[in-house]
Formats: sequence, structure tokens, C-alpha cells
Amino acid sequence: MAQPSKAAGRGRTQRKSINVPLGSSAGGSAPSVSSEVLGAARPSEPSQNLAAVAKQQAQEKKYPLWKYVTKKDGPGSRRVGGGNVHWSCNFCKGEFKSTYFRVKGHLLALPCGLGPCRSITASQRKQLEKEDIVGLRNVAATSKQMSKNDDPLPFLRNTSNKFGSGDEIQPTKKRAAQNYGPMDKIYQKETRDEVDLTVAFHFYLNFISFNVARSPLFIEMCRALVEKAPRGYVPPSSEKLRTTLLVKAKKEVDKILLPVKKSWISSGVSIVSDGWTDTACHPLINFMVSSHNGPVFLKAVDALGKYKDAQYMGELFIKVIEEVGVDSCVQIITDNAPVCKAAGMIVETKYPQIFWTPCIVHSLNLAIKSIATEVTWIGNVIEDARYIRIFVQNHTNALTIYKEYTHLSLLKVADTRFASSFIMLKRLREVKAALGAMVISDLWSFWRKTDQLASKKVKEQC
Repeated sequence: MAQPSKAAGRGRTQRKSINVPLGSSAGGSAPSVSSEVLGAARPSEPSQNLAAVAKQQAQEKKYPLWKYVTKKDGPGSRRVGGGNVHWSCNFCKGEFKSTYFRVKGHLLALPCGLGPCRSITASQRKQLEKEDIVGLRNVAATSKQMSKNDDPLPFLRNTSNKFGSGDEIQPTKKRAAQNYGPMDKIYQKETRDEVDLTVAFHFYLNFISFNVARSPLFIEMCRALVEKAPRGYVPPSSEKLRTTLLVKAKKEVDKILLPVKKSWISSGVSIVSDGWTDTACHPLINFMVSSHNGPVFLKAVDALGKYKDAQYMGELFIKVIEEVGVDSCVQIITDNAPVCKAAGMIVETKYPQIFWTPCIVHSLNLAIKSIATEVTWIGNVIEDARYIRIFVQNHTNALTIYKEYTHLSLLKVADTRFASSFIMLKRLREVKAALGAMVISDLWSFWRKTDQLASKKVKEQC
């Protein structure tokens, strides 16, 4: 039993000596390297998991200079690959925390912020550069192989078998003849089906609304790709879409709007302004120009970090008036906020021929709100309606019963819409019969005590 143990010991000794010489290759002599470099190479630890060992060896081929530093133990340390880790140079014994890029810069005397290792000789650094070049080739080869294999829709690229690899059983001619007849071949139905499936997956995998397919611009795009695109055409990149093509598109829109803008001087325009907040919580102020030829969006001003007082708003209005043309502007329309009213007075002071007009819809909304505030029973009815809507939409059992009696949805109050409370009440009146049938249904039952009390209140209100 002692013999296998000695053999195993000799095997371990050989494994340690295999990876030590720099640039050694099978069947050839290793280049002459000083003993300092031989001592600097840190042999890899044996692993019982063969898959992990194979993965580690593949990573070491991509990052060959990791073995010339010693990684410190800790939760952030990594065996191979990128990431910030604590390490010490096996040559100069300096300790650092960085990624593999700075390890490479330190050993090869490249600009990296850590400074070059002054304990490495010129011949040693030259040999390290050769190893790094081999590692870069391995990375390029791996990336190229991944780009070939990572096809998002491989079954659409394989003409031999649409829903499998080329190594699978090919469909017989008899089966193909059953699917596509002579007329199908004349109209290229098989090819059309493949193109349709490709377009469909573009919609599905990018979460594009199906209504986009109804857009005339979508049809125009597909027609341009078929009729005008040259052979080998590559669609524009995201960088080109958001830079040069966006500028060209804006110029084309300006050309289309040029006849409309020329008519402003003869017909006169109204400048409409309103504020809103985008998804990034940036306060934006929109400016639109309305005339007998239709409204035109002029611009949006980002007011982030600005104090939106009367002076600031008045200056914005004056700049827009001068941009459109003082002789073309008749009035400015805003909401009834005190700041907007004061800004309108500033505009009327500078240009007496231009007057400020409050938004009629906003005025009516404020009037209705005042009536609802003064008459208490109106507010109570609105609160009851909100309670019914919230209960039905937040309980799947109630919503399921409600859907059995009507297809109309319960509308909720929106802060950006006018008279939305009255619209909600109007919808509840339309579905009054469905709500009554819902609460007297045999399925109207809840298990939690709180739900039972709430359902009883909803039943009384309906």
C-alpha cells in the first residue's frame, strides 16, 4: 500500500513543476529565465472539482499575469478574472488593491496609477509581455466564438431545421410537400413565414406594443427595408440613432413645419404653456404654439435647480414670444396659478398688444372643486365611490365576480386630468346594475374578518 502513496507523491511533485517555467511549451525547450521569475510563479492549488479546475485553467489563459502576484485572503478576493482584490507583487512585495488591468500595468511598466515594478529585469518583463499577448489572443478567440454561438434566434437562422440545430433529423420531402403546396412555393409562403416569425420575435423579446404594427411608419420602414435597402444593409446602431440620425430627423421635421410657421405672421398664434414632471423627477415646462393650422410643439425647458417665481416664468415667456415673433403672438395661455398670472402681467407690461388668458378647462375644474368643497354631500359621494373602486380592484374575488357582469373597468382619479372625480362617478352609474349583481352573488364571500367588514360596507353602498 505504500507504493501508490509514493507514486501519488511523485505525481504531485511533477504537477508543481509543470507550470513553473515561463513560456514553456510541449515538445520544445523553455526559454532561459532567471531563478527569481521561477520563484515568483505561484502554482495553482489542486481542486477536486474537475469542472472548476477546467474553468480556472481557462481563466488563467485569459489572465496569465495573476500567477505573478499573491492574492490576499478575504471576502473580496477572487481566484481568477477581474474585480478589485487585495494582492501583493511577488517581485517587489508591494501590496495593492486593484483589478487585473493594474496588475498588468504594474508588472509591464504601463501607465496604471500604481507605478512600475522596479524588481523585474528587462528580460523578465519581455517574457511577461509575451505571456500577456497570448492571453489577449485567448480573450479575442473566446469573444469571437461567443459571438458566433450567442445567436438570439438560432432556430430562425437555420434554414435546414427552424426549431432545432443542424445536427438533428432533417424533415423529409414528403412532409415538406404536405406543408407547402405548389401555390405556396410560387408565393414563397415558407420564406414569408420565416420573416413573419422574425418580426414577431422582435416584438415579443423587446416588449414592443402590438399597436406599433398598426403604425403607418412601421409599414413604411418595412417597405424601405425591402425595396430600398442595398444588399448587405446593416441597421443603424443605437449610438447613431440617438446622435446623427436624431439631428437629421429634427431638420426634416423643421422642413415639414416651415409652411406652418410662415402662416403665423398672417393668422396670429396663441402660445400655450404647462408644467409637468418626467420619470426622473425633472420639472419641465412645455411650450406649444396653436394656430388655425394646428398646434406645434415648440420646446420644453428643464427647470431643475431653478426657482419658478414670476420673474423666471416671465423671462421664459418673453424668450418664447421673441422666438415665435412678437408680431405673430396674440396671447399666452397658462393655468390659473398665481405665479403664471403674475408672469402674464410681466408680459403684458412689456408687450401691451399681447395679453394673458387663463386656461378655461382649469378654471372650470377649480369652480367644480369649489362647489364640491362647499356642498358636503358631494364630497361624501366621491369618497364612497373611491372606496368601492379600491375594494373591487384590490380583491381578486370581488374583481372576478364584477367581470362576470360587465366588461367596463372602474376608472380611478388621475391627478393630471380635469374633472376625473365626476368621470369616475359617471362610470359607476353606468355599471350600477353590475355592482348590484356582484354584491348579491352567491360567490360574494370573504374569509378574513377585515375583508368581511369591508365587503359589508361595499354591499350597503351599492
